[in-house]
Amino acid sequence: NLMSLGAIDFGLLVDGSVVMVENALRRLSQDDDRPRHQVLLESAQEVGRPIAFGIGIIIVVYLPVMSLTGMEGKMFHPMAFTVVFALLGSLLLALTTTPVLVSLLVGQAGHASRLDGIKARYRRLLEATLARPLPIAIGAVTLFALSLVAFSRLGAEFIPELDEGALAVQAIRLPSISLTASLE
Repeated sequence: NLMSLGAIDFGLLVDGSVVMVENALRRLSQDDDRPRHQVLLESAQEVGRPIAFGIGIIIVVYLPVMSLTGMEGKMFHPMAFTVVFALLGSLLLALTTTPVLVSLLVGQAGHASRLDGIKARYRRLLEATLARPLPIAIGAVTLFALSLVAFSRLGAEFIPELDEGALAVQAIRLPSISLTASLE
């Protein structure tokens, strides 16, 4: 249905960036003698075209959905266009922003990176949390209860009304029957 078709692609949105980061990490771990920015540039150029083709193929899959007409077209066009625009945005992000973020956050192989500081802060927070599990558990249960209250107050404006279980009566009449006989 419409919701499952749209939800399939959330994982596909990050594929290009994941490939870009993985290739950058691989190339950084192999090459120590050249400047970092040169290695990252070559890494991005190496996988840029395959990422673009991969996302392009996924976009082509949605072309038949965009060609639907009638009620099906009215239902599925917004979802298809949204997914295609999201995929184009993820492609743009993977080709431009992701290599820059890798250069800023990931250090050379064997060197400390900015992520090491984030990991250290996370480790301290995790140790503090594990030292006092009861307040954390109470807070989690409270947040869950509040989310249930908020969920019960949500509207269903965007969910189409389904007539499942309703009877569909189809009367078959002779083409030559009169209007009065048909009404009776």
